[in-house]
Amino acid sequence: MAFELSIHTTWFRNTVKFVGALAIPTLIIGFYLHAKKNADDTYNNTKGEIRAKKQEINVQNYELKEVDDNNNLKWELIANEGTTADNKKYDVTGVHMKYFDGPNVKMSVTAPVGKVDTETRFITLNSQKGTRVKGEGDAGKSIFESETVELDKNNKFFATGGVTIEWVDSAKVTGREARGKLDKNGLQDVKVYGHTHALIAIKDDPTPDAPGQTPASSPTN
Repeated sequence: MAFELSIHTTWFRNTVKFVGALAIPTLIIGFYLHAKKNADDTYNNTKGEIRAKKQEINVQNYELKEVDDNNNLKWELIANEGTTADNKKYDVTGVHMKYFDGPNVKMSVTAPVGKVDTETRFITLNSQKGTRVKGEGDAGKSIFESETVELDKNNKFFATGGVTIEWVDSAKVTGREARGKLDKNGLQDVKVYGHTHALIAIKDDPTPDAPGQTPASSPTN
């Protein structure tokens, strides 16, 4: 009986040792495979990021133009640089837009940065580091500036953020936002909203006094 118990004990010990011996390399292999999978995933993600960066295109002196049915230039956008990943939507810097009446520039808008959708012709111009979006029309007779200006394909604009619009020697209006239209005729159909303030220039009446009448400011005897 004792001999039989000894045999079973010895067998059990040998079995445990054998299983233990097998478990160690199995664990090592498991850790290795797990580490390799993580390394492969990291490598694949890195490749994806590198591939995405390689697809990004930078265009120096980026241009976008709009012409009428007679192929006359309506407006053009020129930027120092345009960046795109799909050749449709661009991030642009150093933006200058011009609106034409024949060969003459009737309205211009500048902005430090912006976004352009070449398919919808929707344009967003933004301020940056204290430099605001600014526009000028009629050789400086009308001026506006704001933090952001959105333009659609019909040249309608929506300006937000400290909007200031001035018609030189006529009126100056400020507000939170404004809507209107930019085209060869300058600022059109402008409406300003939100905490609006207006300064209206009042000029002296240049109409001469009628003959035989004494001016009201002149002394009488």
